[in-house]
Amino acid sequence: MIALTTSSNDSSFPTDVLQSSLPVLVDFWGEWCGPCKAMVPALEQVAADYAGRAKVVKVEMDKNPKTATAFRVCVRRRRCSCSRTAPCRRRTWAWRRRRSWRG
Repeated sequence: MIALTTSSNDSSFPTDVLQSSLPVLVDFWGEWCGPCKAMVPALEQVAADYAGRAKVVKVEMDKNPKTATAFRVCVRRRRCSCSRTAPCRRRTWAWRRRRSWRG
C-alpha cells in the first residue's frame, strides 16, 4: 500500500504546510501514542478521499519540537488545518467519520 500522507519536520514545515497551495490537515503524533497509531488508517483514508484537493501531513512531536511548540502541542493528540487564505485552526481529538473533523 502506498502511503498517501506526507511526513514533515521543523525545517520543511513552512514549505509543506504554510506555503501549500492546497488545504492541509496536519497530524501531530508521537511514537509512544497508541491513539495516534490507531488513527493512521483513518488519516490514510482521508488522504485518499481528498487526493489532489487537500493533503495530510504528519509531524512527529518528539523529533520536531519547534513546530509542535509553535502550535502549542504537548502530550495530547492534535490536528490543525491550514490553507493559504485562512490561518491555521487547531483541533483536539475531535474526529468524525463523515469525511470531516471538528473541534
